Amino acid sequence: MGQARLCSAGDTVVFAREADGRYAYTVNGMTNMLSSTNSTRGSTFENVAEGWEVVHEGLASQYPEHAALLRHRMKGAWYRSVAGLGFPAKTI
Repeated sequence: MGQARLCSAGDTVVFAREADGRYAYTVNGMTNMLSSTNSTRGSTFENVAEGWEVVHEGLASQYPEHAALLRHRMKGAWYRSVAGLGFPAKTI
Protein backbone atom coordinates (compact mmCIF):
# COMPACT_ATOMS: atom_id res chain seq x y z
CA MET A 1 0.00 0.00 0.00
CA GLY A 2 1.52 3.38 -1.06
CA GLN A 3 1.88 6.51 0.99
CA ALA A 4 -0.49 9.44 0.56
CA ARG A 5 0.87 12.24 -1.59
CA LEU A 6 1.76 15.44 0.27
CA CYS A 7 2.02 17.53 -2.86
CA SER A 8 1.33 17.29 -6.55
CA ALA A 9 2.83 18.85 -9.65
CA GLY A 10 2.06 22.55 -9.69
CA ASP A 11 1.72 22.92 -5.90
CA THR A 12 3.72 25.69 -4.24
CA VAL A 13 6.18 24.32 -1.67
CA VAL A 14 8.05 26.63 0.72
CA PHE A 15 11.25 25.35 2.38
CA ALA A 16 12.96 26.76 5.48
CA ARG A 17 16.16 25.39 7.02
CA GLU A 18 15.99 24.69 10.74
CA ALA A 19 18.89 25.16 13.20
CA ASP A 20 19.41 21.37 13.44
CA GLY A 21 20.00 21.04 9.68
CA ARG A 22 16.60 19.65 8.81
CA TYR A 23 14.18 21.43 6.53
CA ALA A 24 10.62 22.42 7.27
CA TYR A 25 8.40 22.60 4.24
CA THR A 26 4.89 23.91 3.90
CA VAL A 27 2.51 22.78 1.19
CA ASN A 28 -1.26 23.18 1.04
CA GLY A 29 -1.23 24.79 4.50
CA MET A 30 0.48 21.80 6.16
CA THR A 31 4.04 21.97 7.54
CA ASN A 32 6.26 18.87 7.61
CA MET A 33 9.87 18.17 8.53
CA LEU A 34 12.38 16.75 6.07
CA SER A 35 15.82 15.39 7.01
CA SER A 36 18.68 15.37 4.53
CA THR A 37 18.67 11.56 4.43
CA ASN A 38 15.16 11.33 3.03
CA SER A 39 15.01 14.59 1.11
CA THR A 40 14.88 13.03 -2.35
CA ARG A 41 13.80 9.45 -1.64
CA GLY A 42 10.75 8.65 -3.75
CA SER A 43 10.60 12.12 -5.27
CA THR A 44 10.46 13.12 -8.90
CA PHE A 45 11.52 16.63 -9.82
CA GLU A 46 10.54 18.17 -13.13
CA ASN A 47 11.85 21.33 -14.79
CA VAL A 48 15.05 21.20 -12.77
CA ALA A 49 18.03 23.16 -14.10
CA GLU A 50 20.75 20.95 -15.54
CA GLY A 51 24.30 21.25 -14.25
CA TRP A 52 25.78 23.46 -11.57
CA GLU A 53 23.67 26.28 -10.19
CA VAL A 54 25.18 28.84 -7.81
CA VAL A 55 22.69 29.56 -5.06
CA HIS A 56 24.95 31.65 -2.83
CA GLU A 57 28.19 33.26 -3.97
CA GLY A 58 29.71 32.91 -0.52
CA LEU A 59 31.63 35.24 1.71
CA ALA A 60 34.68 35.31 -0.57
CA SER A 61 32.73 37.35 -3.12
CA GLN A 62 31.59 39.82 -0.46
CA TYR A 63 35.03 40.18 1.14
CA PRO A 64 37.59 39.51 -1.62
CA GLU A 65 40.52 41.18 0.21
CA HIS A 66 40.01 39.04 3.31
CA ALA A 67 39.59 35.90 1.17
CA ALA A 68 42.88 36.65 -0.60
CA LEU A 69 44.61 37.10 2.78
CA LEU A 70 43.29 33.74 4.02
CA ARG A 71 44.34 31.98 0.80
CA HIS A 72 47.82 33.46 1.16
CA ARG A 73 48.05 32.21 4.75
CA MET A 74 46.88 28.72 3.75
CA LYS A 75 49.44 28.52 0.94
CA GLY A 76 52.19 29.56 3.33
CA ALA A 77 51.13 26.95 5.88
CA TRP A 78 51.03 24.28 3.16
CA TYR A 79 54.50 25.16 1.88
CA ARG A 80 55.92 25.13 5.43
CA SER A 81 54.35 21.71 6.12
CA VAL A 82 55.67 20.24 2.85
CA ALA A 83 59.12 21.77 3.38
CA GLY A 84 59.33 19.90 6.67
CA LEU A 85 59.03 16.61 4.77
CA GLY A 86 62.47 17.03 3.24
CA PHE A 87 61.54 17.53 -0.43
CA PRO A 88 63.99 19.65 -2.46
CA ALA A 89 62.59 23.18 -2.82
CA LYS A 90 62.51 23.04 -6.65
CA THR A 91 60.05 20.09 -6.63
CA ILE A 92 57.44 21.90 -4.55
